[in-house]
Amino acid sequence: MVVSIRLPESNSTYSRKRRYSTRFSRKLLVVAVTLLFVLLFWLLGGDATDDDDEPTAWDLGEVKSGLTSLVIVTCHAVWLGGKAAGEDESEWAINDFQKGETRTFIKHIEAGVSIALQNPETLLVFSGGETKASTGPRSEGSSYFNLAAARDLIPADLLARTTTEESAMDSYQNVLFSISRFHEVTGTYPKTITVISHEFKRERFQRLHREAIQFPEEAFTFVGIDPDWADETNTNKASILEHEESTRAAWGVDLYACVEDDELREKRRGRNPMRRYNAYSISCPELVGLFRWCGLDEGTGITTRLYPGKLPWLD
Repeated sequence: MVVSIRLPESNSTYSRKRRYSTRFSRKLLVVAVTLLFVLLFWLLGGDATDDDDEPTAWDLGEVKSGLTSLVIVTCHAVWLGGKAAGEDESEWAINDFQKGETRTFIKHIEAGVSIALQNPETLLVFSGGETKASTGPRSEGSSYFNLAAARDLIPADLLARTTTEESAMDSYQNVLFSISRFHEVTGTYPKTITVISHEFKRERFQRLHREAIQFPEEAFTFVGIDPDWADETNTNKASILEHEESTRAAWGVDLYACVEDDELREKRRGRNPMRRYNAYSISCPELVGLFRWCGLDEGTGITTRLYPGKLPWLD
């Protein structure tokens, strides 16, 4: 005998609805669990943005503590290297008006090293960017340091507190960016500054640039070393001094070199053939306002109004 069992027909519409409801419930459960974990992670302090430590985009080494004084060697050319260690002018990438001056550049290096050796709390900075297309991505600052090393001028105890600043495109940036570099290395700002450059640029540095950043006059020292004007190889004294007078006048009415299409702004652009950017606005947040300040007086078209914000060396 054959027994036949007939199963009841399923309701296909009901089955589809039940499967859809089950899938939706599972998705909802996954979302709920995920939100729960995120909430717990945040409550337990896992959110990096709420950490007491300032988030950084990269890992940095330990700061060099105990340094209070900044010595800046302002760079004017690129040493290309060579057996003569800078004594042969052919080893330098220079402008025509700088012929006969390369020995002076070496004197600037020697003066910076000598001053830095006298005070163990000093950071020595060679400041100068990649200013010449003909030399490619070689900075003035690094070339001066390389020359100092080639001439065996920097002993081990000074080497640990010597660095380069490779973004400056003019004398104002030599000062401001070296201060910024000091902060990157030490985590603080300098209490005293010594600048080494040409003597004929004394007023530009000691008055105009110092006043623009409002660094205390009693804490700012300028050491000027001019070329040997009596040297027969240097016939440019009159034209150099005339050019400096014109440049100083330009800084006098544009303290921050910020007037669009003006002489100083155009020079700065021309000295950045590699289109280099710097990160000082990130590493020195206290100076962001100063970096961006112009102080342009619309009535006169000059920028003699000093930055009105708070500066760390005026605390």
